[in-house]
Amino acid sequence: MPLLNLIPTLLTLALVVPVLVLLVETLAALYLPEPRRTAKEDSEGEGPRCTVLIPAHNEEKVIGRTLASLKQALSPNDEILVVLDNCTDRTGEVASAHGIRTVERKDESKKGKGYALDFGIRALKEDPPGIVVVLDADCSVEPNFLKELKETLLEKRRPVQGLYLMKAPVQTGPQGKIAEFAWFFKSFVRQQGLNKLSLPCHLQGTGMAFLWEHLEGVDLAGSDLVEDMKLGIDLAMRGTPACFCPRAVVRSSFPREKSGWKSQRTRWEHGHLALIMRKFPVLFLRSVLSGDFRSAVFGLDMAVPPLALLALLLFLVTLLDLAAAFAGIIFPLFLACAVFLLLGGTIALAWIKLGRSILSFRELLTVPWYIGGKLGLYIRFLGKREKNWVRTKRD
Repeated sequence: MPLLNLIPTLLTLALVVPVLVLLVETLAALYLPEPRRTAKEDSEGEGPRCTVLIPAHNEEKVIGRTLASLKQALSPNDEILVVLDNCTDRTGEVASAHGIRTVERKDESKKGKGYALDFGIRALKEDPPGIVVVLDADCSVEPNFLKELKETLLEKRRPVQGLYLMKAPVQTGPQGKIAEFAWFFKSFVRQQGLNKLSLPCHLQGTGMAFLWEHLEGVDLAGSDLVEDMKLGIDLAMRGTPACFCPRAVVRSSFPREKSGWKSQRTRWEHGHLALIMRKFPVLFLRSVLSGDFRSAVFGLDMAVPPLALLALLLFLVTLLDLAAAFAGIIFPLFLACAVFLLLGGTIALAWIKLGRSILSFRELLTVPWYIGGKLGLYIRFLGKREKNWVRTKRD
């Protein structure tokens, strides 16, 4: 068979892997038992001292709610440190009114959450805590949040990611609900699938816990658009991959305004795609050569593109396969249809089992419009990629 005739088949096969990854993770999340937890002995001590590090850039409208929520989760051995990162509003005054310690960073030439985290860690070096928890300034947590994070961290001795849920404001309509379900699929279904398979998970920027030694020698300073995912990959490559704790729940909301939502999604998805291009080849090749199956699967999970992009790519490849079918090359079209059914069936299964409280059937029918509406975002990645960190506009 001429090489030209192989192209439709090879392109379709390239999309089989990410779809199979999603299918396996979903089936594991839904049907495998929870990993067994190590029995804990009663202890009169409070355990290692814990500092909750909150990077904040002009967060006066939301940080009060975050601190009030977090205080309910604190134990006597916990403290909060807010990094006032190039703030020009009353964020520091709000934090001080809650009795919270703050440190201030002023450097307009270096913008990004990574720089704020690096500054906060350096501020703790004189008297380092045993545990560092990172929380965004616009989040709320459940009362058992810190307890669950710390117990998992001390049991596993690996970085821990809590369950990070995001809510769509009512005014965003069906498109917001689809985004909320897509986030739930990524942050719970896929993470829980990896967890039940005893595989590493990804860090998501908030609700993360580390032993102090995990952060020693790690380069946090930077303006990477997805600094959380990059940190998780760097730690995995150092031999300390993160694990998932679904019992430690942290919540936030998508922006109400369309401009804020668009900016946030562009930063996340452009950053994710750029990170795949930079990190996946190195991580996967190193894992295969060393025979590290767990890290190889972690790399494959990282390389799964956003769901909307995956569906768009599959649609375009199917059109190519259809054209090839008219030329007598039938197999790629059958394969593409099978992959479409697998992807659709995977999402449908997750929705039926877990997502109907988030997304109604009528809203689910608008998914094609949601996917089509993101086409411009992916085209801009090719020609006008977002490279600079931009703070999400709060409501």
